[in-house]
Amino acid sequence: MEGLAANPLEEMRSRGCKGAFQLGYVNGAGQVTVKTVLFQGAIRDDGVDFILRNKAGQRGEVEVAICYVQQQQQQGGTTTTQQWRLEGRAVPLPIEAVAHGAPSAQIIASAATAAGGGDESSGGGGRVVLQDRERFVADVGAMKACVADATAAELEKDVSVYRLQPRRAELSVSGPIWDRFEWHMGEGGAWQAAQRLVPY
Repeated sequence: MEGLAANPLEEMRSRGCKGAFQLGYVNGAGQVTVKTVLFQGAIRDDGVDFILRNKAGQRGEVEVAICYVQQQQQQGGTTTTQQWRLEGRAVPLPIEAVAHGAPSAQIIASAATAAGGGDESSGGGGRVVLQDRERFVADVGAMKACVADATAAELEKDVSVYRLQPRRAELSVSGPIWDRFEWHMGEGGAWQAAQRLVPY
């Protein structure tokens, strides 16, 4: 594989990466956690945006890693798999950075979860037990109906927007062997050219 973009985020965007990815980090309680979150908007040249529900002790910048996997159908019926890994720092953003005039359904649902209170699950980690599914669905619907009245300050009490600014990126593409490439951010904030790695 030749002709990879100098910026791995540009390469991700050109390959149609979208939907959801797995996010790993150490939460405010000092526990390692992993969850599936959505890309918020298009992948930018300077980072990947996502949201998290606010939990105790979880504020400010945080070191994170993400993994994204996508299968693509090729001519002739074969399937190619690409896997991306990004590692770096996630920095908080104002909610307007991803709301674009109106909060997304994910932001609204996350805010409804926080507003609904409830007991923490026995497993801890800030997870909340859903006591009444029908009421929760109704609450989310009500929040959507009055979203025009919700201010950014009100939503930011319950959810936070982050931008992952990666320092390292890795791409693996299936084939006769896994073609594997790595990018590193150099001094001054410029990406170094991708290097080919051994497959495994």
